Amino acid sequence: MSDIPNNPEQKKLAEEYLLLRFVIGAMGMALPVILFLATWGIQPSISHYYYTNMGNVFVGYIIVLSVFLFAYPGYEKDHFFSKAAFLFGCIFALLPTKYLGTLNPPLCHVVFPYKPEIAGKVHLVCASLFLVILMIYSIYLFVKPNKFLHPKSDNPKKTLRNWVYIICGFIMAADLLALLILFLISSPLIDATPVVYWGEVIALEFFGFSWLVKGGALWRDEDTPGPMHRMKRFISKGRAGE
Repeated sequence: MSDIPNNPEQKKLAEEYLLLRFVIGAMGMALPVILFLATWGIQPSISHYYYTNMGNVFVGYIIVLSVFLFAYPGYEKDHFFSKAAFLFGCIFALLPTKYLGTLNPPLCHVVFPYKPEIAGKVHLVCASLFLVILMIYSIYLFVKPNKFLHPKSDNPKKTLRNWVYIICGFIMAADLLALLILFLISSPLIDATPVVYWGEVIALEFFGFSWLVKGGALWRDEDTPGPMHRMKRFISKGRAGE
């Protein structure tokens, strides 16, 4: 049995949720790749692409991703976390990280007057909380620990998906904890190597992968339509004016 209900209206809504999850996951995994290919370079962190020719793309991309998270209803406590992710995402997208260049930052990237020191700290806090919320989705909200520990079905694919969510969540947790420790001890690695960049890449890739799985891209049940099928149906409905 899949998670898709039998009621036609509920089934339609559930399939749209699956599509939204798939899009969110794909966007998460694609962001580091897009930024790297567009600039052909690695920055000290993902956020430092703000000061490259992809700065406006970075801001817009994060805001769109945040809006999709806001639109994701989920279940029970999901509402609070999706709205919090939207808030933190928009804040850290609009308030840039600390500028490390020797020249003044490009004026085109200044959204509104701000104090760089304060903006950098707010950006760091909000970006961290944003990633923590994404970790909570994988490690807790997607799995529902009480249902995982006391399953009511013997669906092997669902069990496998739950393990994927847990593994992705714990990898994200270990990754974020490692970055936190480096910041707390003011490790020279932060300035001498792109360790923050790679840490953020790891977090984004595992966040995205868990959402792709939740969106039915992999290990979906036999009666659950694939993401491309749902995408075509969604587009056809739009053309028909439904």
